[in-house]
Amino acid sequence: MNNQPVPKLCPSGNDFTPCSEQELIEVERILEAPLPVDYRQFVLKYGWSHYEPSAVIRTIEKPPPEVTWNDDEDFVPFGNFFGSDCDSTGLLSMVQGFPIYQQIPENMIAFADDICCNEFLLGLSGADKDKIYFWFRDGLIEPEHYEEEGLEVPIDWRRRNLTLVATSFSDFLERVMLDPHE
Repeated sequence: MNNQPVPKLCPSGNDFTPCSEQELIEVERILEAPLPVDYRQFVLKYGWSHYEPSAVIRTIEKPPPEVTWNDDEDFVPFGNFFGSDCDSTGLLSMVQGFPIYQQIPENMIAFADDICCNEFLLGLSGADKDKIYFWFRDGLIEPEHYEEEGLEVPIDWRRRNLTLVATSFSDFLERVMLDPHE
C-alpha cells in the first residue's frame, strides 16, 4: 500500500522498552480480552518507541480538521508507541489507572499517541476487533456537557470523536509515512 520511504522506528529512550509477557497477560486480564497477535509481537519486541524523522499515519476516514494542516489531508501525526512501565507511563500503568479509560469505548486499548495528547486505540472485541482508531481528545463531549444543556446523553457518546485509521495493527504499520510538513 505504501510505496513511499518510511521513517525508521527508534527507541523513545536509550533503548527500546518492550513489554514483558507478564505485563501483557495482566493487560489482557484487566481488559478481559486477548490482544491481537501482530500487536503482541510488536510490543514484545519494541514497546516504547517512535519514528524518525517525524511520521504521520494515513487514515481510512477523514480526520478532524483540528489535527491536520489543511482540509485535504487524510493523515494524523504520530508520537510514540507505549511500552513497558517506565516511571508509571507504560501500557500496563495506563490500563490500570489512566483517566481516558473512563472515556474511551470499553472494548479498546490505547497503544500509542500523537504529538498532541490524542490517542490511537486498538479494538479488542465486537465489530471493532483489530481495528485502529484515532481518538481526538478535544472532540470528546462528556455526559455532563449533554446534561448541562438539558440533552439526553447519546448511547454512543464515547465513539463520537473516533476516526477509523486501519483495519488491523499490521495495516496501521503499513500506513506510516514521512510527515510531509517536515
